Formats: sequence, C-alpha cells, structure tokens
Amino acid sequence: MLAHTADVLLQKEGTGAILKISCNADTLFKIIAEDGVPVILSSMQKFSECSDLQQSGCEVMRHLAVNTDYKQQIVDAQGIEILIASLHTHLGNAGVVMQCCWGLRRLAFHPDDNQ
Repeated sequence: MLAHTADVLLQKEGTGAILKISCNADTLFKIIAEDGVPVILSSMQKFSECSDLQQSGCEVMRHLAVNTDYKQQIVDAQGIEILIASLHTHLGNAGVVMQCCWGLRRLAFHPDDNQ
C-alpha cells in the first residue's frame, strides 16, 4: 500500500485484505508492528469518498481498538477525527455508518468505567 498511495483501487483492496486478517490477536499485533494504523488512516483520509475503503478501514480500527495500546495508536494518528469525517461523508451508507459507530464506540470504551 505504501508503494502505491495514489491508487484508490489498490488502497481499497489492501484495506480489505487487512480486514480479512484482523480477527485475532496475532494478526492484530502484526498490523500494529507494520505501522498499519497510520497507513490505513492515511488512505481513508486521502480517499474519503470511497465507501468500501471507509467501511473496511473503520472495521479494522474497530478490531484494533479492543486493545488499550492499539487504541492509543489510533487516537494518536487522529483516528477519531478520521472516523468522524468518514461518518459525515457517508451518512447514506448504512455499512460505513455502522462500522464508524462501532469503531468510535470501541475507542470510547474504558474498562475501568465499569468498576
């Protein structure tokens, strides 16, 4: 994805591929270790009109946000702002809206609040 930052199709497919592997702790760690958060968020920001990319990117952030350390990386990379921008841009797309909301919900959740 880094070698073809101007190619929306490659960014969409790359984000979709990352989503497919983002369902367990080992691969989540690899996404973080390879600086996946800033790569995906940058792609989401650059191609804000591409709904498939937005939906996949938000879902990856949702998966990563279950880990407190990963959550902080998303916040530090302006992930909250990017997810909110995606939400505003794609209000008519239920899939994007749902993933944005779930991602934001996970980013806002603090386990200590429940004690």
